[in-house]
Amino acid sequence: MTMTLLQYGFIPLALLLFVQPVAAYPIKPVRVVSGNAPGGATDIVARALASRLSDAMGQQFVVDNRPGAGGVIAMELVWRATPDGYTLHVCGIGDAIRPATRRSLSFDTLRDFTRVSLYGAVPNLLVVHPSVPARTPAEFVAHAKANPGKMNYASSGVGFSPHLTMELFKTTTGIVPE
Repeated sequence: MTMTLLQYGFIPLALLLFVQPVAAYPIKPVRVVSGNAPGGATDIVARALASRLSDAMGQQFVVDNRPGAGGVIAMELVWRATPDGYTLHVCGIGDAIRPATRRSLSFDTLRDFTRVSLYGAVPNLLVVHPSVPARTPAEFVAHAKANPGKMNYASSGVGFSPHLTMELFKTTTGIVPE
């Protein structure tokens, strides 16, 4: 049986009239949860990402900062959310490190979360006050060894990448014995 031009024209019309269109994602604002405080590197990257996604997708992507407990508060919030794609988590290296630094978590970072995309990379930097007589890493290590117990550093929290990076730096350079 051959189809006539009228029948060919009817099929697309029938599809338009009787088939429900698939809803496009997203049809409502998307919550982007960050376990870091506003103003930090992860927050800045998350806001840039959310802005680009909002523009590209025609829907709001809103950053929701939930710092605390080394990022666990944010991850638990996302873990408990309805798995419908409207609550995303901006992860950092701390989220990958967390299972090694926490005895018990209510979630398994590998099993309970699906990785979507690498969105950026943020390096850790060592900076010193201008009054510190060191302009190179070697000079800094020599100064720290010559002044045991007199040097302090700040980081975004225990178990976060800057903290662990500095502890590794101290150990590998011999600033603090193993």
